[in-house]
Amino acid sequence: MTLFSLLADPAQQVYRFACLPWKYFPKIKTLCMEPIRIAIIEDDPMVRNNLRDFFEKHTRMKVCGAFASIEAFLADENQKKENLKIILLDIGLPGMSALEGLEYIIGQYPHSDVVMLTSNENPEVIFSSIQKGAVAYLSKKSSLESIATALETVCRGESFMSPYIARIVFNFIQSKPGRTEAPPDLTPRQFEIVQALAEGLSYKMIADRLDITIETVRDHIKTIYRRLQVNSRAEAVRKYFNKKK
Repeated sequence: MTLFSLLADPAQQVYRFACLPWKYFPKIKTLCMEPIRIAIIEDDPMVRNNLRDFFEKHTRMKVCGAFASIEAFLADENQKKENLKIILLDIGLPGMSALEGLEYIIGQYPHSDVVMLTSNENPEVIFSSIQKGAVAYLSKKSSLESIATALETVCRGESFMSPYIARIVFNFIQSKPGRTEAPPDLTPRQFEIVQALAEGLSYKMIADRLDITIETVRDHIKTIYRRLQVNSRAEAVRKYFNKKK
């Protein structure tokens, strides 16, 4: 039996399709079975404990460590053995600030995604965190469920911003002179897509906004990566804003 044969008569094959062994879906199996391994860096003990308790009850999440400072996180050698997928980072920390510590965190954990979770809504701080390597920016006003959804989005290779934060970013972009025209190495359409990435929009949201298909969005993003000489959404947004300074 092949996957193509199931398409011949889908009405009769639904049950057989659902019962296919996992060997037909190795990537899906990995996605569904492996937990999202998280480290939390948050100095407020109530917020830190609430996050840890919620994620520990979530079927897709595994909290590998919770820390009150970046120094405490970096000093814990056990975290390097945990294969962390996401490092959830507050900005207003004692000692080393998040913006100062991002370079050190990404240097020691290059394969982990850093997600900012903070009450700081200063657009300059948001852009600084993006430029330094953060792939998502979440407001502490967000519900625990929406935070979990955002982390799952990041694990699919996308960026994310809380809607409230995205509006702040969008308004900031519009207010800045010299940011309304595409740079020479991007077409106007590609420029629109980079702006959408900066707002934290998913591929589907970008496709809906620009009235194009998701595959067209993917093709544009591949071209953007090539022209900007980057390998990720966060790098593309960071390089774009660095060029516009």
